[in-house]
Amino acid sequence: FRNMKLKTIAISFLILVFSCSSISAKPKNYPINGRNLTWSDFKGTPDKNSSYWAYTYWKVYYNYDSPQIVNNKVSINFKVRCELDPKSWVKNNPLIELKKEQLLNHEQGHFNIAQMLVRELEKNFKAYEYNMTTYVDEIKVIFDTTFQKYLDMEKRYDIETNNMNNVENQEKWNKFFQESLK
Repeated sequence: FRNMKLKTIAISFLILVFSCSSISAKPKNYPINGRNLTWSDFKGTPDKNSSYWAYTYWKVYYNYDSPQIVNNKVSINFKVRCELDPKSWVKNNPLIELKKEQLLNHEQGHFNIAQMLVRELEKNFKAYEYNMTTYVDEIKVIFDTTFQKYLDMEKRYDIETNNMNNVENQEKWNKFFQESLK
C-alpha cells in the first residue's frame, strides 16, 4: 500500500494549521485547476527505496469565515481546495517508459480522489446545521469522517487496480472518476 499513515499525518497537520487561516494565505504547493496532471507536475525527488514507480502527494485545505447568525441559524462560509504537493515524484527508469502514460493515468486517479474529497467536504460543510458553541468540533468531525472515507478509497483503488497493473479494474475506476467528477 501507499504510505497512507504519513499522508494522513501530513494532511491532518496541515488542516490544523490552515483550518482557520486567511484565504489570502499563499500555499506552498500549487493547484491543478481544470486540467489533468502532467509529468512536469511531479517535481519531487524519487524515493529510491520505494517499489513504486511514481507517487502522488495531495493535500486538502479548508478554511472558513467567522460564523454568523442568519435567520436563527449558524451560517459559516467555507473554502475547500486540493493541491498537488511538489514532493510528488516519478522515477526515471527505462521500464517505466513503456508504461508511462498508463502510470500517469493511474496517478491522476489518486488526484481525482482528492478532488472528490473536496466536493464532498463542500457539500457536507454546507448541509450541516452548526451549533454556535460547538461548531469547531462539529467541523472537525465532518472533516475527519469524510477524509477517512477517501483514504479508504485510495487504498481500495491501489488494491483493485494492483497499482495500475490490473487494466480491467483500472478502466472501471477511470469510468467511476469520469462520472463522479462531471
